[in-house]
Amino acid sequence: MKAQAWILHTQIAWELQAEAKAEVVVCDRAVLDNYCYLRRAAPGEPHVKVLEALVRAWLPTYDVLFRVPIVGDPSFDGVRDTDLAFQHDIDALLLATLEEWEVPFVTFDPAARDGWAKTAIESLLPTLRPQELLFPDAVGGR
Repeated sequence: MKAQAWILHTQIAWELQAEAKAEVVVCDRAVLDNYCYLRRAAPGEPHVKVLEALVRAWLPTYDVLFRVPIVGDPSFDGVRDTDLAFQHDIDALLLATLEEWEVPFVTFDPAARDGWAKTAIESLLPTLRPQELLFPDAVGGR
């Protein structure tokens, strides 16, 4: 449990560090992922409630959250658990938490994996405002 709390805080620190260096930061995991692992490992523990407040406060810093569906069985990589039931438990907990906390997110279609990049770009374009980047003089009617 202490390791999960450390990972969660480290994730936030890395995101802050990346944000200080770049206009756009893309993370392959959000703090919510780690929180759900922690919540599953220690349900009802008082420190989980404290970290819930931190995670809820941190989620609005993400412009877009993508929910990646489970496609296929996990393979051993030395880091992630390969237990399919565990993977499905975490996925269900993530989805339930997103819905319970009313966090907006985009779910990739598991049957259209080839289209995930396009979906991601289309979801990000309004946030990135590329027209402003390409035509800076056009911003504000100049």
